[in-house]
Amino acid sequence: MLRIAVAALFVWVAWWNAAAAQWRDTPAVKALHDAARQEGEVVLWGPQQRDLNWVARAFGAMFPGVAVRTLADADAAARIVTDSRTNTYVADVLWTSLPAGAPAIQRSLAATPDWSQFGVAEDDVAFDGRMAFTNNTVYVVAYSTDHAKDSDIPESWADFADQRLAGKMATSLYALPRLTAGLAQNWGEERALQFTRDLVQRAEIMVTRGPRDGYLKSGERPIALAELDGLARLWVGDGLPIRYKLPQPVVAAQYGVISLAHAPHPNAALLLAGWLASPEGKAARERATGAIDYRPSSRNAAARALHARGVPFVFENAADVRTRDALTERLTFLLSNVAR
Repeated sequence: MLRIAVAALFVWVAWWNAAAAQWRDTPAVKALHDAARQEGEVVLWGPQQRDLNWVARAFGAMFPGVAVRTLADADAAARIVTDSRTNTYVADVLWTSLPAGAPAIQRSLAATPDWSQFGVAEDDVAFDGRMAFTNNTVYVVAYSTDHAKDSDIPESWADFADQRLAGKMATSLYALPRLTAGLAQNWGEERALQFTRDLVQRAEIMVTRGPRDGYLKSGERPIALAELDGLARLWVGDGLPIRYKLPQPVVAAQYGVISLAHAPHPNAALLLAGWLASPEGKAARERATGAIDYRPSSRNAAARALHARGVPFVFENAADVRTRDALTERLTFLLSNVAR
């Protein structure tokens, strides 16, 4: 069986590499690359430099001759909207979260590319094709291996409100409302609100505006609820005695890329946006930053294993952006009264 599995894996890898070569070498993409080289550069905006500084080298390795300039600003999406009011267009491409990108899309600032020419799956786009997904952030539970056992950590989010965990958990005022608003897509709003109340009243969770790794290391609060998977991986990578679990349903925030309608370098903008959303762009992002694409079409081995097991996912989606944001604000207000 192992030999069959390994053989199947090699066949799949060969197919995937061939598919990558096919879209990159099509006449349409070659012509787009030639036009992008004539423009000479492309300007990419996003919220954090760590998420941008790898792009120039990786993109240039596949499509040489186009310089990538970046600007990192937590309010990059809002700046694009503000600049548009004075007909000022500087950015070509925006990489951001789905909720942050929604205002730019609603104001007709996004182009509608043919994402399929870059090998992007049909269900990996949102807002009628004006955003293509690149990666996810999922919410996990981190725990100290010195002060907690794997068997102490429930497999389901609902079970964390159990009184047996009273006084053992800490969480972030930023992350917990976003996790719970995501769970509301699956559970409904009332159950999500009751879950939050139970965490505070029954499980006596500590809600904090500060970092949680100190509580994990000391054992004062050996379980950190609703951590972002990237942060948990950093803790593990730094050698801290910490592990993490993905309780079910897996709640996934969504990040994506927008090729802007008024891009100063329209061909380079389309090429960069398409590459960022392509399987090759996603793989380059994962190698550089650890950010994973968890969607059903993902090439990531861990994501594919989760889907193969039938693990339920709750993905952020364009239709629920306003409802989810409103519930997040309500939950943040409720938890602010007990945060420290």
